[in-house]
Amino acid sequence: MNGGFIIEIIMMKMIKQFVKKLLLRYKFNKLRKIAIVGEGTNLTRSFSGINRSSRKENLQIGCNSLIGCWLGCYKDGKIKIEKIRQMQRKVAEKPIISKNKVYIINDADTMTTEAQNCLLKTLEEPPEYITIILIASNENSILNTIKSRCTKIVFEPLSNEELKRYAQEYWKDATIPEEVFASSMGSIARLRNNIEHQELYTNVYQCINQIENKSLLDFLKQAESIAKAKEESDAVLEFLVSILFSLAKEKTEKKQNYLNCVEIVDNTKKNLQFNSNYDMQIDTMLIKMWEEIHEKSYWC
Repeated sequence: MNGGFIIEIIMMKMIKQFVKKLLLRYKFNKLRKIAIVGEGTNLTRSFSGINRSSRKENLQIGCNSLIGCWLGCYKDGKIKIEKIRQMQRKVAEKPIISKNKVYIINDADTMTTEAQNCLLKTLEEPPEYITIILIASNENSILNTIKSRCTKIVFEPLSNEELKRYAQEYWKDATIPEEVFASSMGSIARLRNNIEHQELYTNVYQCINQIENKSLLDFLKQAESIAKAKEESDAVLEFLVSILFSLAKEKTEKKQNYLNCVEIVDNTKKNLQFNSNYDMQIDTMLIKMWEEIHEKSYWC
Protein backbone atom coordinates (compact mmCIF):
# COMPACT_ATOMS: atom_id res chain seq x y z
CA MET A 1 0.00 0.00 0.00
CA ASN A 2 1.54 3.28 -1.07
CA GLY A 3 1.02 6.97 -0.41
CA GLY A 4 -0.50 6.77 3.06
CA PHE A 5 -4.10 6.36 2.02
CA ILE A 6 -6.77 5.09 4.36
CA ILE A 7 -8.22 2.23 2.37
CA GLU A 8 -11.74 1.44 3.51
CA ILE A 9 -13.61 -1.84 3.40
CA ILE A 10 -10.67 -3.58 1.68
CA MET A 11 -9.79 -6.87 3.31
CA MET A 12 -7.74 -9.65 1.76
CA LYS A 13 -8.68 -13.16 2.82
CA MET A 14 -5.75 -13.44 5.29
CA ILE A 15 -6.67 -10.19 7.02
CA LYS A 16 -10.30 -11.18 7.16
CA GLN A 17 -9.48 -14.48 8.87
CA PHE A 18 -6.90 -12.84 11.15
CA VAL A 19 -9.26 -10.15 12.45
CA LYS A 20 -12.15 -12.60 12.75
CA LYS A 21 -10.16 -15.03 14.92
CA LEU A 22 -8.64 -12.22 16.96
CA LEU A 23 -11.92 -10.54 17.82
CA LEU A 24 -13.70 -13.80 18.53
CA ARG A 25 -10.92 -14.99 20.81
CA TYR A 26 -10.69 -11.76 22.77
CA LYS A 27 -14.44 -11.13 23.10
CA PHE A 28 -15.13 -8.51 20.47
CA ASN A 29 -18.13 -7.00 22.25
CA LYS A 30 -16.01 -5.99 25.24
CA LEU A 31 -12.60 -5.39 23.68
CA ARG A 32 -12.22 -2.35 21.48
CA LYS A 33 -8.56 -1.32 21.79
CA ILE A 34 -5.88 -3.89 20.98
CA ALA A 35 -2.12 -3.50 20.73
CA ILE A 36 -0.36 -6.37 18.94
CA VAL A 37 3.39 -6.25 19.53
CA GLY A 38 6.51 -8.35 19.00
CA GLU A 39 8.69 -9.61 16.18
CA GLY A 40 6.02 -12.04 15.03
CA THR A 41 3.77 -9.10 14.16
CA ASN A 42 5.81 -8.63 11.04
CA LEU A 43 3.69 -11.40 9.58
CA THR A 44 1.16 -8.66 9.05
CA ARG A 45 3.52 -6.87 6.72
CA SER A 46 2.93 -9.56 4.15
CA PHE A 47 -0.56 -8.06 3.94
CA SER A 48 0.86 -4.82 2.54
CA GLY A 49 0.05 -5.92 -1.00
CA ILE A 50 -3.41 -4.41 -0.56
CA ASN A 51 -4.16 -1.96 -3.35
CA ARG A 52 -7.03 0.06 -4.71
CA SER A 53 -8.08 -2.70 -7.10
CA SER A 54 -8.60 -5.21 -4.27
CA ARG A 55 -12.08 -6.68 -3.98
CA LYS A 56 -14.17 -4.99 -1.32
CA GLU A 57 -15.88 -7.16 1.25
CA ASN A 58 -17.38 -7.08 4.71
CA LEU A 59 -16.13 -9.17 7.61
CA GLN A 60 -18.71 -11.55 8.99
CA ILE A 61 -18.29 -12.35 12.69
CA GLY A 62 -21.20 -14.21 14.20
CA CYS A 63 -24.21 -12.06 13.46
CA ASN A 64 -22.12 -8.88 13.40
CA SER A 65 -21.04 -7.43 10.09
CA LEU A 66 -17.82 -5.42 10.20
CA ILE A 67 -16.39 -2.80 7.91
CA GLY A 68 -12.60 -2.78 8.02
CA CYS A 69 -10.12 0.02 7.53
CA TRP A 70 -6.30 -0.26 7.21
CA LEU A 71 -3.88 2.52 8.05
CA GLY A 72 -0.12 2.31 7.58
CA CYS A 73 2.90 2.33 5.25
CA TYR A 74 3.89 5.91 4.37
CA LYS A 75 6.46 7.32 1.98
CA ASP A 76 8.66 8.80 4.70
CA GLY A 77 8.22 5.82 7.02
CA LYS A 78 6.14 7.80 9.56
CA ILE A 79 2.47 7.98 10.44
CA LYS A 80 1.80 11.65 11.02
CA ILE A 81 -0.92 13.51 12.87
CA GLU A 82 -2.76 14.39 9.64
CA LYS A 83 -3.42 10.71 8.96
CA ILE A 84 -4.70 10.08 12.46
CA ARG A 85 -7.04 13.07 12.17
CA GLN A 86 -8.25 11.71 8.85
CA MET A 87 -8.97 8.38 10.52
CA GLN A 88 -10.73 10.09 13.43
CA ARG A 89 -13.11 11.80 11.03
CA LYS A 90 -14.03 8.37 9.69
CA VAL A 91 -14.32 6.94 13.19
CA ALA A 92 -16.93 9.57 14.01
CA GLU A 93 -19.13 8.33 11.16
CA LYS A 94 -21.50 5.62 12.34
CA PRO A 95 -21.58 2.45 10.22
CA ILE A 96 -24.49 2.32 7.81
CA ILE A 97 -24.38 -1.16 6.31
CA SER A 98 -22.83 -2.89 9.32
CA LYS A 99 -23.02 -2.89 13.09
CA ASN A 100 -19.34 -2.37 13.79
CA LYS A 101 -16.15 -0.96 12.28
CA VAL A 102 -12.55 -2.13 12.69
CA TYR A 103 -9.54 0.15 12.25
CA ILE A 104 -6.09 -1.44 11.91
CA ILE A 105 -3.06 0.82 12.30
CA ASN A 106 -0.12 -1.13 10.91
CA ASP A 107 3.42 -0.11 11.94
CA ALA A 108 1.88 1.82 14.84
CA ASP A 109 5.37 2.23 16.29
CA THR A 110 6.13 4.63 13.42
CA MET A 111 3.52 7.15 14.61
CA THR A 112 5.03 10.49 15.54
CA THR A 113 4.57 11.69 19.12
CA GLU A 114 2.02 14.23 17.88
CA ALA A 115 0.09 11.50 16.08
CA GLN A 116 0.05 9.28 19.17
CA ASN A 117 -1.17 12.09 21.41
CA CYS A 118 -3.90 12.80 18.88
CA LEU A 119 -4.93 9.13 18.77
CA LEU A 120 -5.08 9.08 22.56
CA LYS A 121 -8.30 11.08 22.50
CA THR A 122 -10.00 8.35 20.47
CA LEU A 123 -8.61 5.54 22.60
CA GLU A 124 -9.87 7.14 25.80
CA GLU A 125 -13.49 7.11 24.69
CA PRO A 126 -13.97 5.13 21.48
CA PRO A 127 -17.49 4.87 20.03
CA GLU A 128 -19.17 1.60 20.98
CA TYR A 129 -19.16 0.41 17.36
CA ILE A 130 -15.38 0.81 16.93
CA THR A 131 -12.50 -1.62 17.42
CA ILE A 132 -9.00 -0.19 16.96
CA ILE A 133 -6.06 -2.55 16.45
CA LEU A 134 -2.49 -1.23 16.68
CA ILE A 135 0.22 -3.44 15.17
CA ALA A 136 3.81 -2.70 16.20
CA SER A 137 7.20 -4.40 16.08
CA ASN A 138 8.80 -2.11 18.67
CA GLU A 139 6.49 -1.29 21.57
CA ASN A 140 9.18 0.93 23.09
CA SER A 141 8.32 3.48 20.41
CA ILE A 142 4.72 3.66 21.60
CA LEU A 143 3.80 6.06 24.40
CA ASN A 144 2.92 4.51 27.75
CA THR A 145 -0.33 6.43 27.73
CA ILE A 146 -1.29 4.62 24.52
CA LYS A 147 -0.23 1.18 25.79
CA SER A 148 -2.06 1.60 29.08
CA ARG A 149 -5.34 2.01 27.21
CA CYS A 150 -4.94 -1.10 25.09
CA THR A 151 -5.05 -4.82 25.69
CA LYS A 152 -1.62 -6.09 24.66
CA ILE A 153 -1.23 -9.28 22.66
CA VAL A 154 2.36 -10.44 22.13
CA PHE A 155 3.34 -12.30 18.97
CA GLU A 156 6.51 -14.26 19.60
CA PRO A 157 9.29 -14.36 16.96
CA LEU A 158 8.97 -17.12 14.39
CA SER A 159 11.40 -20.00 14.42
CA ASN A 160 14.07 -20.33 11.72
CA GLU A 161 12.20 -23.37 10.41
CA GLU A 162 9.05 -21.29 9.94
CA LEU A 163 11.07 -18.61 8.17
CA LYS A 164 12.60 -21.24 5.89
CA ARG A 165 9.17 -22.57 4.96
CA TYR A 166 8.11 -19.03 4.11
CA ALA A 167 11.28 -18.49 2.05
CA GLN A 168 10.76 -21.73 0.15
CA GLU A 169 7.31 -20.59 -0.85
CA TYR A 170 8.34 -17.13 -2.07
CA TRP A 171 11.95 -17.69 -3.19
CA LYS A 172 11.83 -21.28 -4.41
CA ASP A 173 14.99 -21.16 -6.54
CA ALA A 174 17.04 -18.86 -4.30
CA THR A 175 20.02 -20.03 -2.25
CA ILE A 176 19.72 -18.25 1.09
CA PRO A 177 22.59 -18.53 3.60
CA GLU A 178 21.78 -19.73 7.12
CA GLU A 179 22.99 -16.40 8.53
CA VAL A 180 20.20 -14.59 6.70
CA PHE A 181 17.60 -16.56 8.67
CA ALA A 182 19.47 -16.12 11.95
CA SER A 183 19.80 -12.39 11.40
CA SER A 184 16.07 -12.06 10.67
CA MET A 185 15.33 -12.63 14.38
CA GLY A 186 12.04 -14.40 13.72
CA SER A 187 10.61 -11.60 11.59
CA ILE A 188 9.24 -12.10 8.08
CA ALA A 189 9.54 -8.40 7.30
CA ARG A 190 13.19 -8.46 8.35
CA LEU A 191 13.76 -11.65 6.35
CA ARG A 192 12.40 -10.00 3.21
CA ASN A 193 14.57 -6.95 3.80
CA ASN A 194 17.61 -9.10 4.59
CA ILE A 195 17.25 -11.00 1.34
CA GLU A 196 16.92 -7.76 -0.62
CA HIS A 197 20.03 -6.35 1.15
CA GLN A 198 21.65 -9.68 1.95
CA GLU A 199 25.29 -8.57 2.07
CA LEU A 200 24.58 -5.54 4.28
CA TYR A 201 22.56 -7.35 6.95
CA THR A 202 24.82 -10.39 7.00
CA ASN A 203 27.80 -8.10 7.64
CA VAL A 204 25.96 -6.22 10.39
CA TYR A 205 24.93 -9.47 12.04
CA GLN A 206 28.49 -10.84 11.99
CA CYS A 207 29.95 -7.55 13.18
CA ILE A 208 27.79 -7.29 16.31
CA ASN A 209 28.09 -10.99 17.14
CA GLN A 210 31.89 -10.73 17.04
CA ILE A 211 32.22 -7.46 18.98
CA GLU A 212 33.58 -9.18 22.09
CA ASN A 213 36.51 -10.64 20.16
CA LYS A 214 37.52 -7.56 18.19
CA SER A 215 39.82 -4.67 18.93
CA LEU A 216 38.17 -1.28 18.47
CA LEU A 217 39.96 -0.64 15.18
CA ASP A 218 39.01 -4.05 13.78
CA PHE A 219 35.44 -3.57 14.97
CA LEU A 220 35.14 -0.15 13.32
CA LYS A 221 36.59 -1.53 10.10
CA GLN A 222 34.13 -4.42 10.09
CA ALA A 223 31.28 -2.01 10.92
CA GLU A 224 31.91 0.17 7.86
CA SER A 225 28.76 -1.30 6.29
CA ILE A 226 26.71 0.33 9.07
CA ALA A 227 28.34 3.70 8.50
CA LYS A 228 27.65 3.47 4.75
CA ALA A 229 24.01 2.44 5.11
CA LYS A 230 22.61 5.96 5.45
CA GLU A 231 19.59 5.30 3.25
CA GLU A 232 18.79 2.17 5.27
CA SER A 233 19.72 3.74 8.61
CA ASP A 234 16.31 3.36 10.31
CA ALA A 235 16.05 -0.32 9.39
CA VAL A 236 19.71 -1.02 10.22
CA LEU A 237 19.50 0.61 13.66
CA GLU A 238 16.28 -1.26 14.40
CA PHE A 239 18.07 -4.43 13.32
CA LEU A 240 20.93 -3.61 15.70
CA VAL A 241 18.49 -3.31 18.58
CA SER A 242 17.05 -6.75 17.79
CA ILE A 243 20.51 -8.35 17.69
CA LEU A 244 21.51 -6.71 20.97
CA PHE A 245 18.34 -7.88 22.72
CA SER A 246 18.98 -11.39 21.44
CA LEU A 247 22.57 -11.32 22.69
CA ALA A 248 21.40 -10.00 26.06
CA LYS A 249 19.26 -13.14 26.40
CA GLU A 250 22.03 -15.50 25.27
CA LYS A 251 24.98 -14.02 27.16
CA THR A 252 23.72 -13.66 30.70
CA GLU A 253 27.13 -12.60 32.05
CA LYS A 254 27.01 -9.51 29.82
CA LYS A 255 23.26 -9.04 29.74
CA GLN A 256 23.37 -5.52 31.20
CA ASN A 257 26.18 -4.50 28.83
CA TYR A 258 24.13 -5.45 25.80
CA LEU A 259 21.03 -3.76 27.22
CA ASN A 260 23.12 -0.61 27.73
CA CYS A 261 24.10 -0.88 24.06
CA VAL A 262 20.40 -0.86 23.17
CA GLU A 263 20.11 2.46 24.98
CA ILE A 264 23.14 3.75 23.05
CA VAL A 265 21.47 2.85 19.75
CA ASP A 266 18.16 4.38 20.85
CA ASN A 267 19.93 7.64 21.76
CA THR A 268 21.58 7.64 18.34
CA LYS A 269 18.20 7.23 16.66
CA LYS A 270 16.85 10.18 18.63
CA ASN A 271 19.84 12.35 17.74
CA LEU A 272 19.46 11.52 14.05
CA GLN A 273 15.84 12.64 14.18
CA PHE A 274 17.15 16.12 14.99
CA ASN A 275 19.31 16.11 11.84
CA SER A 276 22.57 15.48 13.69
CA ASN A 277 25.61 14.64 11.57
CA TYR A 278 25.06 11.04 10.47
CA ASP A 279 28.70 9.93 10.20
CA MET A 280 29.62 11.46 13.55
CA GLN A 281 26.62 9.91 15.32
CA ILE A 282 27.28 6.43 13.90
CA ASP A 283 31.00 6.58 14.76
CA THR A 284 30.22 7.72 18.30
CA MET A 285 27.62 4.99 18.68
CA LEU A 286 29.99 2.24 17.54
CA ILE A 287 32.79 3.41 19.85
CA LYS A 288 30.43 3.60 22.85
CA MET A 289 29.09 0.12 22.10
CA TRP A 290 32.60 -1.35 21.94
CA GLU A 291 33.56 0.41 25.19
CA GLU A 292 30.42 -0.86 26.89
CA ILE A 293 30.99 -4.48 25.87
CA HIS A 294 34.68 -4.40 26.74
CA GLU A 295 34.01 -2.35 29.89
CA LYS A 296 36.82 0.06 29.21
CA SER A 297 37.39 3.38 27.49
CA TYR A 298 39.46 3.39 24.32
CA TRP A 299 40.88 6.78 25.31
CA CYS A 300 42.30 5.62 28.65
